[in-house]
Amino acid sequence: MVAMARGELEAAEQGWQYAADHLASEEGGEYLTWRVRALAGLAMTKGMLGDLDGATRCHERIVAICEARGESWFSGFSLWTLGLGLWRHGEAGAAAERLREGLTRVRRVNDTFATGYCVEALGWVAHDLGDPERAAVLLGAASRLSKAMGTPPAVFPELSAQHELYLERVRTSLGEARFSAAFDRGERLPVDEGVAYALGRPRRPSESGAGSPPAGRQLTRRERQVADLLAKGLSNRDIAAALVISPRTVEGHVDHILSKLGLSNRAAVADWVAAYPALGE
Repeated sequence: MVAMARGELEAAEQGWQYAADHLASEEGGEYLTWRVRALAGLAMTKGMLGDLDGATRCHERIVAICEARGESWFSGFSLWTLGLGLWRHGEAGAAAERLREGLTRVRRVNDTFATGYCVEALGWVAHDLGDPERAAVLLGAASRLSKAMGTPPAVFPELSAQHELYLERVRTSLGEARFSAAFDRGERLPVDEGVAYALGRPRRPSESGAGSPPAGRQLTRRERQVADLLAKGLSNRDIAAALVISPRTVEGHVDHILSKLGLSNRAAVADWVAAYPALGE
């Protein structure tokens, strides 16, 4: 772990490999836990070194041990590592799938640290998939998690460098004003909503307890009218004609809706409308 924190990845790999091999012959539960810890560190290090095949083998061994016992944390962290490996090899779509699965697992045990890492990585992937606005929201959500823990967004040097690189890339893609607005939306999201956003799904009425949006996420009557028309795919001009208001007024309503709901684009508004179909009248 010290070698990883120093960025000495080859030394870290050797240490983790020695530990994993040494513990492989031990059958007791205590030793099994430490073996999985060693495999998790080895998988993470191999992923950082770009050894996707090696990380995959570690991941498969961890999952085989953990799924038989109903365990979530180690397997979730391993999926995060595998997702990073796929991302480094240019397989952004496959990386997103692994990262979302890893996020789901670590969230089951309320691991804020690992949750933040998964959300951050999904932000990098979103940028590479051509959605810098979503990336900015995810980076903001990850920032909220890191501030809650009082830690940097990335601890290890290699990941810290990627964090700074993607902040700059997303800012350049969006421009300062749009980046700041989207990043701030992400930072304002409560943890559960940030995780739901990262997983690509809105919170459902059953999750809110009373079938209504969370406090601070409720629209005015006019905003709801605009949101319903957005969900049908209408343009700002078409919405203006339907509601007999100016396109500029519609543009203002759309900006308020996105900001209030913590969403990044018009398609996300459609998901929100589907989640709360009977509200806002």
